[in-house]
Amino acid sequence: MTELSPKAKVYMLVNKMDKVDEERRGAIISNKKNQFQPKSSNFQIEFYPTSIWETSTYIAFSNILSEVVKKKEIIKKFLEEYGKACGADEVIIFDRKTFLVIASYSGKEFKNEERMETISYLMKKFKSPNSEVTNKFSELVINNKVNTIYLDEFTRNSYILVALSNKKISLELLKLNMKFGKKEFDDYQ
Repeated sequence: MTELSPKAKVYMLVNKMDKVDEERRGAIISNKKNQFQPKSSNFQIEFYPTSIWETSTYIAFSNILSEVVKKKEIIKKFLEEYGKACGADEVIIFDRKTFLVIASYSGKEFKNEERMETISYLMKKFKSPNSEVTNKFSELVINNKVNTIYLDEFTRNSYILVALSNKKISLELLKLNMKFGKKEFDDYQ
């Protein structure tokens, strides 16, 4: 079984962990590892304790998506170069259907540890009631005193979000950089 996909991984979500006392969670995951690892044909099993009442399920699926995306390191390098060239505080690539984060770059430190979960949640909320509109979705610009947020289709399977706090950078310049960025990104692939 491993000869066709020797580097394949198995992802196991152990749900309803919110119902288990925190001090017992580690023992339950260890028990599941001991139970399933011998049956895994030497595939590596990644376990995620999850609950529908918190961000753990989002984090699990986002981590899994991030791991299975081909050329993830190239995408991260591209985002860093692109973010620096644009003077962006943050650049995020989302999966088009789920709005899970594929990869991101931050040019500054943020204190909120659940930022990606919150951003993804808000994007899904925006898309849900506007599903007919978002199928033809072109771009979204949010401009306030603190920053400019620009969201656009990036590839046929992804969206890109760019956050800028530098008000000296024009939206037209950002769009131009986006156009060149798409071309460069296509060249990577």
